[in-house]
Amino acid sequence: MTGTDHFEAAPAPRGWPKGKPRKPQTEVAEETPDAFLEDIQSRVAMDRARMEAAREAEDASPRNQARSGQRKEQRLKREAISEDPLHIPDHLIPDGMSYEWKRSRIGGKPDQQHLMNMMRQHWRPVPAERHPELAWADSTSKYIEKDAVILMERPAYLTEEAQKERVQLSLDAINNQFQKLRGDAKERDYERASVKSTYTVDDDE
Repeated sequence: MTGTDHFEAAPAPRGWPKGKPRKPQTEVAEETPDAFLEDIQSRVAMDRARMEAAREAEDASPRNQARSGQRKEQRLKREAISEDPLHIPDHLIPDGMSYEWKRSRIGGKPDQQHLMNMMRQHWRPVPAERHPELAWADSTSKYIEKDAVILMERPAYLTEEAQKERVQLSLDAINNQFQKLRGDAKERDYERASVKSTYTVDDDE
């Protein structure tokens, strides 16, 4: 046999070798829709639990605890804040009484004359101890004062009488003005008729 001669490799045997036991094939269970949904729900629950744990860890951090300790007050929502600083909620007014703000100062000085006139009309200052939420926090006054006005009270029936009186006075003023306008109109008609009769031409002349 020459150096160029060579043996060809025998082909590999096909199939399972004889005498060697075969391994049993494992069956792959088919995944049902219920099992798929349960797996998704389990993963979502695990993700949610991890997020809750991370949020609790963040809230428990010293930085957030210090921040929450500094902010004990809660900000009022916009709709809870009255646009009118002198607004008095109806539930604060005692039954049978009426509240009104009355002028108490002019140019920074007490308006004693006006307050005396109000007291003659049965108005009395409302004590600050009755409504501490309406008084200024640093106020030392026994009454509820804001800027140049003071909160006063009197029986509601007196206020109703005063309101009816103001309405009647307004109606009387309107009626007087209307009567004056009617009188002026009649006077103008009379003057116009007089002028017309002065310049009337007699056809018999």
